[in-house]
Amino acid sequence: MSVSSHPEIPLWVQNRIVGFFNQVRNVGMILDGSIKDDPADGPGRTISRPLAARILRERNQLERRRFTDLEQIDSIRGIGPNTIQDLVYSFGISADEAFLNAMYNSGTIYRENWPLEYFRYTLDDTEVFQGIANNREQLRKFIVDKVALVAREREVTEAARAAMLQELENAYIDDYHNSSPNATYAL
Repeated sequence: MSVSSHPEIPLWVQNRIVGFFNQVRNVGMILDGSIKDDPADGPGRTISRPLAARILRERNQLERRRFTDLEQIDSIRGIGPNTIQDLVYSFGISADEAFLNAMYNSGTIYRENWPLEYFRYTLDDTEVFQGIANNREQLRKFIVDKVALVAREREVTEAARAAMLQELENAYIDDYHNSSPNATYAL
């Protein structure tokens, strides 16, 4: 991603916005409700059908048919400060919070019956992160070690902990590529 004309917007949020518009295949995917109206700027609408179509046209005229930064999206006629604010509001939620909301809002699980928790582990060293993220066995070991630690802290029985860790040892790891050095794994 190039230098941003929006230094007030965290780079990971910009990357999520750009990633969203790069992965949509049609206008309906833009209008599916992923983009919410930020209540802080008063009631209004987010992106209209004609603007969604214009965004796709602009993207498809680019080299490799992909946006490379938020500035390209911001320069599209009809995108203004309120639209950018709506995009930040919609995509500025961390991946772990988005996962929790998706699980609860979809009815997959009920908050009252099964409260979800997430545990965040930050690796400040990019090389260490890349080494773990790019090696399936190191990634698996990292996750197993962290889950084992939480299970011990929660005083999970030895048998239950062993079963959980065995499941993780055998779990399928799916590749997810993001344009930022942030990652979230939902287990």
